[in-house]
Amino acid sequence: MWDLTSTGHITVSVIDSSNNVISVNSSLALQLNTWTHIVQTFSSTNGLRLYVDSTLVASRSSLTGHAIGPYLTIGASPNGARQFYGRVDEFRVFRNELTSTDICRLAYPE
Repeated sequence: MWDLTSTGHITVSVIDSSNNVISVNSSLALQLNTWTHIVQTFSSTNGLRLYVDSTLVASRSSLTGHAIGPYLTIGASPNGARQFYGRVDEFRVFRNELTSTDICRLAYPE
């Protein structure tokens, strides 16, 4: 799940096998009217990670259980309290966790 706070900070979350919402928050506010490359990764080895413009900005590695799905929410909070009014371009889902090198290549293709 991706959420944008009223102050422009992005929050990404997963739901674990115990039905707990696990989140990380960006300490950087996103700039208005600026293209931003955002990547969320999750693995049982590395936990939950958030990258903005190929830079790791937040992570949480002490997770119990594993992420469950097939849930995907972008641009709205799970309870519908907030909504993102903007554009999402080139959304992709990968089977495996991306490395920082993979993320950099996606953010800055040659």
